[in-house]
Amino acid sequence: QTARIPAQMSFEEYVHFQLQNSGHDGPLEQHMRALEQGRYSTYLKNYLDLFERNHLCIVQYESLKNNPAVFLKKICLFMSIDHDFYKNYYFKAFNRSQPMRNSKMHKTYVKFIGALEMCVHEKQKIRLFLRYFRRRLEPFYLRLNRRHDEQMVISDSVTKLLEDYYRDEPAALASLFGWEKFYWKTSETMALEG
Repeated sequence: QTARIPAQMSFEEYVHFQLQNSGHDGPLEQHMRALEQGRYSTYLKNYLDLFERNHLCIVQYESLKNNPAVFLKKICLFMSIDHDFYKNYYFKAFNRSQPMRNSKMHKTYVKFIGALEMCVHEKQKIRLFLRYFRRRLEPFYLRLNRRHDEQMVISDSVTKLLEDYYRDEPAALASLFGWEKFYWKTSETMALEG
């Protein structure tokens, strides 16, 4: 029997749901394996079994977030690609996802805009007019439908559950790749930083 996730579920309920179903035998749907898939060492070990270590470039998202230029330079050097392309590159997030008050209305809006663009694809004057109109209208629509209070708060008990669940993962990654240690932020390290 495959477990199903209720349509409306808080993050904390989702974590509890995942932990309750983590010992499930047999194949599980992708969304039922979210916590398990955070144990990267399990998956990266399979790559190391197939490829030599010098054929893998392991990077952390935090590196991309903190210094995208250095992050991409590392990848370019690994792949023997000219990294000068990113020398003056402007790293800014475009088309960022936004939490909506009414997601069904937003999906309808996005589908409508997409269909409209397809209809006027070859009609340049109409397309330019619609683009002009959309640039004026969309900011108002987004202000009305966007949720502004979207700050997730995770209880101390769920934070502890997650930290316990992943406690051995940093050491497993460090051991797997021969690193002295692997730094993974926890509530304890963030308290020391703050």
